[in-house]
Amino acid sequence: MGKKKSVVLMVIISIVLAALTLFTVLPSFSFPWNNGLHGWNSVVEEFVDFGSDYKGGHYAYYYPEGVISESQYKTLAEDEKGDYTRLETSGLYLDKDAEFVANNDGDGVSSEFAVEMAKFRDVVAARYSAKGYSDYTVTVVDGYAIRVELPVTDVNYATTFSSFAETSEITLKVDGETVEELAEEGASLKNYIKAFSVRSQFAYRYIHVKLTAAGKDLINGLEENSKIVSQSADTTQDGTKGLWIYFGETPALPIYTENVASDFVLKCAYNEAKNQDVLETNVILMNSLLNDGSFSFKISDVSSEIREKSHAYGVESDGIMLIVLAVLTVAAIAVAIVLNKKFGVVFGYMAFTYVCFTGLCFAFIAAGVFEFSLGTAFAYVLGLGVMFMIHSKQYNAIKNEVSLGKTVNSAVTLGYKKTLLTTVDVYVVLAIGALAFALGIAGSVAFGFQMLICVVAGAFNSLLWGRVINCLLLSASKDKYKYFGLVREEDDDE
Repeated sequence: MGKKKSVVLMVIISIVLAALTLFTVLPSFSFPWNNGLHGWNSVVEEFVDFGSDYKGGHYAYYYPEGVISESQYKTLAEDEKGDYTRLETSGLYLDKDAEFVANNDGDGVSSEFAVEMAKFRDVVAARYSAKGYSDYTVTVVDGYAIRVELPVTDVNYATTFSSFAETSEITLKVDGETVEELAEEGASLKNYIKAFSVRSQFAYRYIHVKLTAAGKDLINGLEENSKIVSQSADTTQDGTKGLWIYFGETPALPIYTENVASDFVLKCAYNEAKNQDVLETNVILMNSLLNDGSFSFKISDVSSEIREKSHAYGVESDGIMLIVLAVLTVAAIAVAIVLNKKFGVVFGYMAFTYVCFTGLCFAFIAAGVFEFSLGTAFAYVLGLGVMFMIHSKQYNAIKNEVSLGKTVNSAVTLGYKKTLLTTVDVYVVLAIGALAFALGIAGSVAFGFQMLICVVAGAFNSLLWGRVINCLLLSASKDKYKYFGLVREEDDDE
């Protein structure tokens, strides 16, 4: 390619890349002529959700009935306090008459309850994992309670906390009575319902109930017997009329005749698209109750146990982390230029492309699904570091070929060729590791997914984009030896 064409292409690429970089990460600011009412927010600031380490969050305690906190204990009347015994290890109080207080001393939980509590912890963790949080914790407090932490990005955190505390059985009831087929001993709703999911219809979202063949027969029979009422009928909100999905003794969702399709697919809980998060929470809970079953205990009211979680570093540090990552990126570019001469400029273009690729992916692919956490920052830095090391390896390979008497053009070709296998090996190993995490190994699904984004971005730059930029810059260079910081030992016809 001629020098003029190379220069023109590099100018165009530089302008586009600069605009994308500013669009992706330019810090927010306000326009003074609008009194600060309108300003600029970068893609990262506008769409990337930051975890509780940077923005704070919320946490709540799940107390089984019969277990109360010290603050709750203090609100009891003096004659009621005698019904509880204090656990010195945790500061919690146990109801002496609670069925699970059954050890020899009468001041601790039974082994059966401890096992069930551990199972409930796993079920609760699975519910929050299904929501896609990358930044949450679910821990058992001394075997008697569960502490859950959520990032501030969940605007419906109170609903989420309360919903995921449900331990009752899920069932179908008509006019407040369990459907006859489900009232039989050993009957399970799983025989009639396969799963729940959120579906779309125009501007609305609804819960789709996937039935088994037996479930379709069941609903067909109920409809023929007019046990499913019309939405326009005189229905009640207490579940005493028509077909309802129940959580234990609590009516949760009604099913009307209008929402039974010809193939007996059930639709319920229509809502606006903006409230899809609440529907997704309900679906996760219902699938959990359907597949994991119920528990012998209930969780006390969660609303009084929700609290604010402060930032891990004392302040909102999302901006600080972005500055740190920006400084590391610029420093890597500077080091590349110092060590690899003008070839280091290639890494500069690769680095800014990496910033745009990862930033846009975190904003538009992972936004609303995974939060930006310390793991995300680690994945970004690791991807940048691997890309830097491979670029330096390519430079050294090219330099070595020139020292063996090769022309610069042939040295570039051979240098890339000799480092290709190593480059592919490195990224394949990283991709396999990222996929392993993304598939749920060690419970780090979010980290694996975010790491995969960084690996793909790095591989694209190291295997393709960097070579394209180098070709254009080399074609536009007047002195190809100086471009690589080499000393010309003899004239080569290039």
